[in-house]
Amino acid sequence: AYFAVMMKARQYNRRILNGEYRPNVYSVQESNGIDRNQLKYFGAGLNELEKNNAVTQMTGLLDTFKDAKEYGSILTIEQYDWELLERFVSNSEVLGQLSMDTVGLDDAAEELKVLIAQGKVLAQKYHVTTTNPPYMGLGSMNDKTLTYVKDHYFDSKSDLYAVFIERCKQFTMHSCYQSMITQHSWMFLSSFAKIRSSIQQTDVVNMAHLGPRAFEEISGEVVQTTSFVIRNIRIPQYQGVYCRLTAPNSQDGKEALFLNGKEHYVAKQTDFERIPDSPYAYWASKHFIELFDEKYRFSRKASAKAGLSTTDNIKFLRLWFELPFGEISFTYKSLKETEDGRYKYIPEPKGGTFRKWYGNLDYVVEWYKNGQAIRKAAEGASGGRIVGSEYYFHEGLTWSDITSGGNLSVRYLPEGMIFNSSAPSCFMKEPKYLMYLLGFMNSPIAKEYLKFLAPSYHFNAGPIEKLPFIIDDASFEVIDRLVRESVSISKTDWDSFETSWDFERHPLVIQGPSRSHWNTDNVTVEECFRAWSDECDSRFEQLKKNEEELNRIFIEIYELQDELTPEVEDKDVTVRR
Repeated sequence: AYFAVMMKARQYNRRILNGEYRPNVYSVQESNGIDRNQLKYFGAGLNELEKNNAVTQMTGLLDTFKDAKEYGSILTIEQYDWELLERFVSNSEVLGQLSMDTVGLDDAAEELKVLIAQGKVLAQKYHVTTTNPPYMGLGSMNDKTLTYVKDHYFDSKSDLYAVFIERCKQFTMHSCYQSMITQHSWMFLSSFAKIRSSIQQTDVVNMAHLGPRAFEEISGEVVQTTSFVIRNIRIPQYQGVYCRLTAPNSQDGKEALFLNGKEHYVAKQTDFERIPDSPYAYWASKHFIELFDEKYRFSRKASAKAGLSTTDNIKFLRLWFELPFGEISFTYKSLKETEDGRYKYIPEPKGGTFRKWYGNLDYVVEWYKNGQAIRKAAEGASGGRIVGSEYYFHEGLTWSDITSGGNLSVRYLPEGMIFNSSAPSCFMKEPKYLMYLLGFMNSPIAKEYLKFLAPSYHFNAGPIEKLPFIIDDASFEVIDRLVRESVSISKTDWDSFETSWDFERHPLVIQGPSRSHWNTDNVTVEECFRAWSDECDSRFEQLKKNEEELNRIFIEIYELQDELTPEVEDKDVTVRR
């Protein structure tokens, strides 16, 4: 770091290397090895009051720098009388006979000077503070760092990079600037709500929201970054400039998009406060944000639940076709009924691939005698939680908790099942609106809102319950009909293959009205295949038509015709062709 700073400085000042200026670049040093008994030998020339004051402050500084390498520049330093401390360690005297305490006194003086210098640097404020901080979640911190962060940075403790956001704010003078590049999770996730609230007491001057793949050496969607400048003051109605660069998948692509002036937005931070947890939805229109009205709150009409964590999936979960069919119940309606011990396994959706309306029903969970084995395993186990059990066996909706590319796909959840933590589920307070809700959750409106309610593509119950959900009774019947038809189409497709427990016959076997006129003595495999292919294409086109009509209706209900389109790409229609 020192070398890099000096080379940068050399570009602007040819004399920088001759010692005229000394940059304050430090590798943080600890006080652990300093003998405090030697402090009594320092302060020669100071009066008694000054010396006592210096010893007290020096002792406090030594306490602060204990284990300092663990904490680095997140250390919080009190304001000491630095000039007094510098005079204190510059002069020492040994009266009488030399002793073991005086051995290494000169070395101790040099160490104390370093501590004073780095303490002075860490205590003062700056016109500009800038860094690319380290990333580390709470679970990865050692005990010392974890304790220090909880004690000193409680609002930002979720991740070390958030701690550095708070620390850099402390470093920065009033009305001056803080510039950082960090992961973008602080902008959206509820676990960062407190640090987000703190940032919203300043002005975000501008931001380049880079998203994934901002660095060529880091692949995948995990590390999503944002680069921003904050001014340490809040001006009412101030409008920041934001560049949304999340779409390109390379550094060069993001740079080109930034330079061409597209995807630039102007937003007021006060607008974000209308959204639950105040995420930085800078690209959302005013009308889009205004729909976050309490009367439209999802949680007023439905309940989203996390589901069951078994503690040991290998032990308790099975694919249904691994078992004798008679061991699986499809008829239980309540937890109480399962106490009879007639069946050992219960169907349990567990997420799966991108699929809408119906399907991904592959797994069963051992729930013999009301899950006595899982309940015992869950006692005191960090990975086992029986959540939302009051909704087990109820009719509802389910989806995959984690997806690729942020595409939520919601499916009908029939009665008689237990839902898994990997497949959260929701349940209507008025069951007649269940299909209506399914249509909304598979619409582009829900997808657009989840871009900032769940930007990490982690669709747990929390962000789902923050969606604005409008029920339009005038459109209810047509929406209900279209959704039920879409569920039926998707179920027919799902049941066409042996991996469905409702499978009856192979799709090439003569069946259905489209083949009722055939002479069964003279039919060929080719004819059967063509007939099945036609049926698949018909289902595909009908489902696509239904989805686009549902999208159109919901876009009109939400009055978002200027922002969203109802078209559905073929790749997003989730039945086979």
